[in-house]
Amino acid sequence: MTLLVISCVIAPFIFIKYSPAFTISTDQMVVINDSLLNAIIEAESSNNPNAFNRRTGARGLTQIRLIAWQDLKKHYGSKNKNLNYYQDIFNPSIAREAGKDYLNIIKKYLIAKGIPLTYKNLLTAYVWGPDNLYRYGSWRAPKAGKLYVAKVMSQCSLKD
Repeated sequence: MTLLVISCVIAPFIFIKYSPAFTISTDQMVVINDSLLNAIIEAESSNNPNAFNRRTGARGLTQIRLIAWQDLKKHYGSKNKNLNYYQDIFNPSIAREAGKDYLNIIKKYLIAKGIPLTYKNLLTAYVWGPDNLYRYGSWRAPKAGKLYVAKVMSQCSLKD
């Protein structure tokens, strides 16, 4: 999906024109880089590769839950076919890769569902679940989820 926004201000309205001359891919606007991944890891596990959340069952650096692991196996089967969630998610390199791959799955989900691809929406979907974001919108995310998003975005100096 490509989008170019050229705005023309005509008081007091803003009209938006779309032009094929200069285009920006929406998934290029939201980049999953080491800075973002490090901020997520800090927020999720405080850099503890053995982190385990008894309430949710999330594990490892990136606090991947079993349901997310199953999505990863479905989308990246050949890459993960010999991995065991209960053991391998505690390996820091596997957890980082799983977190990065899961963020990419969420990006595709947001685009497919017509949800604006922003860092706020990406992080809300990561912490609260993509289906919750789709059903209720980010404004109805729990307070803890909103604080999480603000913390990660602040650590990366991201603006939405």
